[in-house]
Amino acid sequence: MTEYLTHEMSEQLTLALTFIGVVVAAIGILYAIWTLRDNGKIARAQFFATVRGLMANYDDVHAKFRPEGDWAPAKGKRYAHIGPDKPQEWARVELYMGLFEFCERLLKRGLMEQEDFNKSFLYRLENLMVNAVVVKAKFHSPLKPYWKDFWDLCRRCKVPIPSKAEIEADERA
Repeated sequence: MTEYLTHEMSEQLTLALTFIGVVVAAIGILYAIWTLRDNGKIARAQFFATVRGLMANYDDVHAKFRPEGDWAPAKGKRYAHIGPDKPQEWARVELYMGLFEFCERLLKRGLMEQEDFNKSFLYRLENLMVNAVVVKAKFHSPLKPYWKDFWDLCRRCKVPIPSKAEIEADERA
């Protein structure tokens, strides 16, 4: 009988230890999932901070496109008819626009949240698209096909790229 009790106790102990092991493993798996999710959020936040830092490198260009900036629409005008005209200015504007294309690729891949882009950069995109000099040079020219990601971003964000007719009407007004 002591053999039976010992054997029965041994089975119960094995069962109890197995149960404890399964619970600990389940907790470990849940912790790993939680940690991975948190790590993904942290990585996305760090990545976003990097993009923000890259945009800050072009604050001089951004300032010119802002309302009341050097390349912003004049009072009573919908579009600005003054903009970059020197090669160095165009180089900076093109690099700035390239950052927006980079953002579009990040958005397509799910590496940037649309809400984050909208809160931080959408107004910059809108300011850029009311500059007739840039629009004509990049989107109403043979260069248009090279700015596909920029077009895609404007479509995604519902930022209209003005037509030639809209720009010409504004020039006459």
